[in-house]
Amino acid sequence: MIQKRFSSKGDFVLQVEKTLTDFSMIARNDRILVAVSGGPDSVALLHVLSALSGKYSLELGIAHLNHCLRGEESDGDEAFVKSLGRKMGIPVHTRKKNIEKARSKTGTCIEETGREIRYEFFSEIASLHGYNRIALGHNRNDNAEMVLMNLIRGSGPKGLAGIPQVRGNLIRPLCHRSRQEILDYLEKIGARFRIDSTNREDVYLRNRIRHSLIPELSSYNPNIIDTLCRVSDILRMEDDWIEGLISESMKELVIETSKDHVVISTSGIRALHRAAARRVIRRAIEMIKSDLRRISFKHIDSAIKLLEATGTAVIDLPGRIRILKSGELLSILREKKSLRSNKMSGKKLKASFDILINMPDILSCGVWIDETKTWLFFSKLPASMLPPVFEKNSKTAWMDWEKISFPLRLRNARPGDRFKPFGMNGTRKLSDFFCDAKIPHETRKIIPVIESLDHIIWIAGMRIDERVKTDSKTRFVLRAEIVKPNIIYKKNLEDIHN
Repeated sequence: MIQKRFSSKGDFVLQVEKTLTDFSMIARNDRILVAVSGGPDSVALLHVLSALSGKYSLELGIAHLNHCLRGEESDGDEAFVKSLGRKMGIPVHTRKKNIEKARSKTGTCIEETGREIRYEFFSEIASLHGYNRIALGHNRNDNAEMVLMNLIRGSGPKGLAGIPQVRGNLIRPLCHRSRQEILDYLEKIGARFRIDSTNREDVYLRNRIRHSLIPELSSYNPNIIDTLCRVSDILRMEDDWIEGLISESMKELVIETSKDHVVISTSGIRALHRAAARRVIRRAIEMIKSDLRRISFKHIDSAIKLLEATGTAVIDLPGRIRILKSGELLSILREKKSLRSNKMSGKKLKASFDILINMPDILSCGVWIDETKTWLFFSKLPASMLPPVFEKNSKTAWMDWEKISFPLRLRNARPGDRFKPFGMNGTRKLSDFFCDAKIPHETRKIIPVIESLDHIIWIAGMRIDERVKTDSKTRFVLRAEIVKPNIIYKKNLEDIHN
């Protein structure tokens, strides 16, 4: 549907009011914190809510975060918002935060870092001053751009559903109004606003979509914004319906839950359609992480593949999320020392253990071996992280990633095993290697052996195979480490992997 251009400022306010009531965004006597950057969208939002404040007995406040990204321009935005608040008689809550400095610590992109810090600031101010709603100025064009951005990134239905109108205490009253309608409204009421100069720069994906891709698509479909928003509305409604079905499934699948862990029946997940299984894993992660930031499709699919592993196996995901498969239980944990208990370590493995490890698409994974009370951790790292010198006999091994094939097999030593010890020309019987190392016979059968394509590549904690050693052409390495539990309790896993 082509959006109507408004003939008066009253039309615009009435249309926004309709959105507010259609989506139950506000109620009488609400205290609303309005996020105001100084740009046209947030300024228009503030004026509309102010116009409606008498009718609904609303109490408004303004929140402004100075990102310190544009020097004097950022300070000018802050001064403008403070002045606007004084003129309208609305309290202003401001804060300065150097986003670039924060980004360098987290390693995330500028946009993601800014978004996280901004939302944390809004929530903190709302909680501190008793605001029960937080109003954001996203418009119809923003939603269409987000749909395209997520499509380019390969998002699923949830990402293609675009920006939700309401999420918790966050409301977006301008979600059905176009950018041009907002500018027309501001012109009619004579309201000043600020323009972010970086919006003109095409270094950001969103700006390239706004300035190049959407105009190109408009040549094929003049109503491309409306089309994309209609698609997002359809997907959002269908996603809500599917999530309702998943909620019913979770009641049957979840065995135990707390704020830090969720335990699910592995047989129950296997019985589901793969699409439903992915949603169950996502929901379980969200239950303890509170969001799904940095959790990608590959992470979810790796968790699904974990169900196929025999014995006990573990993968680690961003945000200190650990997923452990043990027997018929899948445990999703938010890493904390108090959670690392033997209760979650799984049933005791038999002396003859044989576990498949598949990790090409994940950051790291690990396996618990009860006989030796140790973890084996595996990580894919760039060759630049290779240490300048490392010992032949070490609890940590470095192997050329591209000389290895997956899945790996973790097993105990067997009669007749042979490998080519690092630094040697020919192969040796594993029994002779153990003999030279003075390993007792009763201990040999529980020393983990890592195998790739029927070739031993590492005797855990002892020696790698010559054929998988790193060299000047190595681009990525498989870092393997055998770790005693007492070390794990004392150190964060991220420290062990770095």
